[in-house]
Amino acid sequence: MHENADQPDPDPDLEAKPPSAIQWRRTRIVCISDTHKKTPHLPRGDVLVHAGDMSNQGSVSELRKTAEWLEKADFEAKIVVAGTWLEGCGC
Repeated sequence: MHENADQPDPDPDLEAKPPSAIQWRRTRIVCISDTHKKTPHLPRGDVLVHAGDMSNQGSVSELRKTAEWLEKADFEAKIVVAGTWLEGCGC
């Protein structure tokens, strides 16, 4: 356990390397919301966050259209937050 219990143990792989030897990578996060069944062009990025309101009324056809669009989006990771129309759908 690390001396400071509030912080996790340091990564031994990072500690073994001098700072100049660590390969850093930038992560581009694209955050969208309130698309309301529209499928806009998305900029390039690594992580896509859809922060809610994917549909107008939460119908299955609206959600299916948006889900298919999100599936095709080229991102390493996707995070989808249910909006007000999805609260009762069990998503």
